[in-house]
Amino acid sequence: MNRITENKSVLDRGSITDLREFMLQCASVTQLDVEEAVQIAHKMIRNNIASQQLLDLENRWYASLDYGKPDYSVYCDPYYFCDIWACWVKYSRRYLKMISSDRSRYGSPQNVFDLGCGFGYTTSALKDIFPYADVYGTNIPSSSQWKLAEQFSQHHNFHLIDESVCLPILHKSPSLVFASEYFEHFESPLIELMRVIIEYDPTWLIVANSFTGRAIGHFNQYKGLHGETHSNKKIGRLFMKTLKSLGYHRVSTTYWNRRPEVWMKSEPEQDLTQFI
Repeated sequence: MNRITENKSVLDRGSITDLREFMLQCASVTQLDVEEAVQIAHKMIRNNIASQQLLDLENRWYASLDYGKPDYSVYCDPYYFCDIWACWVKYSRRYLKMISSDRSRYGSPQNVFDLGCGFGYTTSALKDIFPYADVYGTNIPSSSQWKLAEQFSQHHNFHLIDESVCLPILHKSPSLVFASEYFEHFESPLIELMRVIIEYDPTWLIVANSFTGRAIGHFNQYKGLHGETHSNKKIGRLFMKTLKSLGYHRVSTTYWNRRPEVWMKSEPEQDLTQFI
């Protein structure tokens, strides 16, 4: 990581120069044609045009759903980095800037979790926003994204943990959980939501879901708490209903288009121990 990148705020990274530096870092953990990846990601952001490589990757994912066997190897494709860079520039960075400008709302959280932290920019930004908090990013250790996030964790002083393992630290009840483009990647998002609430017990839950959007890793339909099938649109409504039943209320904000949504813990309508 060069000196320019080190000294530049994560929230300010989004230029073509930043993109090229990012792809150079990606090339250190996976086989990637840097210039080709730069052009692909840049076109996605500037013209909202997906390259053939990413269209093929998306089609491969949805074809696997038709066969009933989700092909999670799409996350390992080196050009998936182009997709998550575009998501960073177009969505996550904007959400984090709004959270930063509104940071006094959240007080001084002792623990902050970034679920499905990708390559680590969001987690790095959360550490900048909440410098006195212990910040954790969750990911899958076998992925190239994990390897890149490891590099950022060393430079930005956050912790990287396996999202499939409930470590003792998780029971310290983090004050804030951030989940952008996370729950859509689970076929049973309500069960994952239950797990997050039970294991993390956050005071604040900040989410940005897009269940109805077609994208790599999203599902055509989702499963409910009892394995029943729901449409993409309905699962979004059930997500909010489940959160309310778990003791959270949606907080009114001035965030554009109400994204991300901010939920605050109050009192649950049911005994959560029944789900443990």
